[in-house]
Amino acid sequence: MEIWRQYHQSIQLIVTDVVMPGGVSGRALFDQMQSEKPDLKVIFCSGYTDEILGNDALLRQNSNFIEKPFTPEELVRKIRACLDSTQRTVLSHK
Repeated sequence: MEIWRQYHQSIQLIVTDVVMPGGVSGRALFDQMQSEKPDLKVIFCSGYTDEILGNDALLRQNSNFIEKPFTPEELVRKIRACLDSTQRTVLSHK
């Protein structure tokens, strides 16, 4: 978060794990960051699939998710596709 606070104006995309230590989810982290920068894009990653993703449409979007393990090349392709996308990430709060 320190890097985010210092450089958030320059950050266009974040890559975050869905499950993180300390009880914060990647989704909650993105919600917080996107409230400060609405055009922020995200790629979620996880080694857990169905049990973690559930019915969350944002997490299930192909353009926003990469399953672990992934190669550096796969991550670069996903980042490029996400940055090239004109679709804004819209959250639906349930």
